[in-house]
Amino acid sequence: MVPCPYGHGKMHGLGRVEGQDPLGVFVAETFLCLVCGYRQERHPVYVDDAPAPRPDQETKGMMNSSSSAYLNVPTVLLEHLPIGIAIFDAHLVLQRSNRLWARFIEGYNLLSPEHVEPGAHLYDLIPGSETQLQRLISQVLRGESVQQEAFGIYSQGVTYYWDLSLAPLIGNGQKQGFVLVMSDATDRKLADRLLSERETQYLSIFEATTDGLLILSPQRVVVEANPAACRLYGYAISELVGQDAQVLLSAAHQAALEAAIEEVATRGEFLVQGLGMHQNGTPLHVELHGVPFSYRGQPHVLVVARDITEQVQAYQLLEQRVEERTHELSTLLEVSNNIVSTLELKPLLNLVLEQVKTVVDYTFASLTILGEERVEVVDWHAPTPSPGPPRRLRSSTLMQALDQIIEQKTPIILANVPTDPHPLNADLLLMQRAGAAIDEEDLCCWMGVPLLFRDRVVGVLSLNHADPGYYTPRHASLTLAFANQVAVAIENARLYEQARELATLHERQRLARELHDAVTQTLFSASLIAEVLPFLWEENPEEGKRRLEDMQRLTRGALAEMRALLLELRPSGLIETPLSDLLRHLTDALTGRTRLRAELTIHSTPRLLPAEVQMTLYRIAQEALNNIIKHARATRINVLLNFQPEHVMLEIQDDGRGFDQSSVPPDHFGLQIMRERAQTIGAHLHIESQPQVGTRIAIVWQAEKDRKRA
Repeated sequence: MVPCPYGHGKMHGLGRVEGQDPLGVFVAETFLCLVCGYRQERHPVYVDDAPAPRPDQETKGMMNSSSSAYLNVPTVLLEHLPIGIAIFDAHLVLQRSNRLWARFIEGYNLLSPEHVEPGAHLYDLIPGSETQLQRLISQVLRGESVQQEAFGIYSQGVTYYWDLSLAPLIGNGQKQGFVLVMSDATDRKLADRLLSERETQYLSIFEATTDGLLILSPQRVVVEANPAACRLYGYAISELVGQDAQVLLSAAHQAALEAAIEEVATRGEFLVQGLGMHQNGTPLHVELHGVPFSYRGQPHVLVVARDITEQVQAYQLLEQRVEERTHELSTLLEVSNNIVSTLELKPLLNLVLEQVKTVVDYTFASLTILGEERVEVVDWHAPTPSPGPPRRLRSSTLMQALDQIIEQKTPIILANVPTDPHPLNADLLLMQRAGAAIDEEDLCCWMGVPLLFRDRVVGVLSLNHADPGYYTPRHASLTLAFANQVAVAIENARLYEQARELATLHERQRLARELHDAVTQTLFSASLIAEVLPFLWEENPEEGKRRLEDMQRLTRGALAEMRALLLELRPSGLIETPLSDLLRHLTDALTGRTRLRAELTIHSTPRLLPAEVQMTLYRIAQEALNNIIKHARATRINVLLNFQPEHVMLEIQDDGRGFDQSSVPPDHFGLQIMRERAQTIGAHLHIESQPQVGTRIAIVWQAEKDRKRA
């Protein structure tokens, strides 16, 4: 068996006698693939062998005087070739046959082996074939070699197909018989029929598929194309066939296509996308998928061409929309950050309309804020600036115009204001009455968007554009997202103003308490001493002198308290004033307000500290001194401030009654506050205290580089 060169398995071999001489015959072989129909011919070969054995008595009686000619046919030819061979005389009587031929006849005619013996007549062996075989036998008896492929014989309700080869046997110059070579062609015939049916099916699929199909030869020439491919490129079938593969893609993509076709033999397929060209010059995006393909027994490439123009355009549109959305969202995020970072209400309201234009374009815009008792147009932008500020409008007038937005809490779009009978047109008239210079042609398309905070409308953002139908639901959703951020920012600004007002009030109350508790009482005590001092001096100069010293101490303490309060009112003063001076104000004020002896000691040269560090150390010292006054019952306080190159240490020590640190009441937060303050600057706070011994508080702060080194 010989393999099919296209990978369809083994091919079937057929033999036929091309000629003979007294010692041998010339046999030619044909190999056929039943799948693809590939046929391979081989040159005739000469086969010889020893003379055949002598026939038995029954065979002798059936032979004529020329039977010796038949006996010279080589035995190897009869028994070993993969084909059926039989020898008949001129009277169509069987003289010899090989086993394969006998099996053909037995299977075809349902004969037993003893019937297929020399002496049987051809028509008895193959009944019903007289008419079909007569022409072939007549030709061979005239000395011609005859071949008949797929010779059909009907038997037992089944049609069998044989390949026949008939060659004359000539002896002593006369035609003594013929050789009949047979091979079963039924399987091949059925395969051919199936192949023909499949070819018809494939052709119908090839013609009917909606994808373009093209067959390229090894020379990259279009040898076949279906109607879809012709429609895709705008050619008739006769115009497309014969074209070079370059017709599939434009010149810019030729290199990729050629490389893909080169690699199809090794990779098994290729997939290329590029720009093609219709015959009329219209560009189109195509996808080419190629696979190896056998066409008419030769290797070709089958290319599936698909128009992906709509897919490419859809993808490009998607990318464009993604880019637009990304830009919108990034712009919205940036604008929102700008809006939210502005805590003062008036600058915020002025910023809103400026920032919204970067998100959604407009010709004229206004911002309306809803209060508890009034509706106020707080800002607007127009092509022609208004000479004066916006005017507050009565709630009853504007609320009627904006009632629908407030109730529905959703944006409203008027595609064309001059022709739209919507009652919100009154809003535009109110804007004109408020002083905005609005031309009629600038008010074609209008959009109103509520400012929502916790499901409550706090205002309305009105946008107008000169182009009718300019605003779309996408603009509305984008502006609504911006408006919600504006609403949050407005509420934050309002809360910030309230917090500032409340903080100012609390600070005023604290200062009033400080003045009353410290400065006022100190000055009151000093004034009492000053009133009685003349009388005491006359009666008891020593007592008068002591009272004079008390009055000096009180006035110095009051002066220190006032300076400390002034520094509190001016926070920058706490940063700009050296820490040593700040601590001196605290100790002087404490000494003037109480009879405690508070001494301040400064080691090394004072220097300015980082603002946060200085404020923290000052507040800790202030808290510690206040705790001593309230709880310690001390008579002496020592404050030490030690400046070193690598660190600063603040130490406060008293001789009071001390305390047990494990039994501090949970509602006393002084120590915890001091610890938290120290942690914020990375300082170490150490507290030493025992009952009836006193308390020592030490805070050590190291510079950043020294902390890293440590």
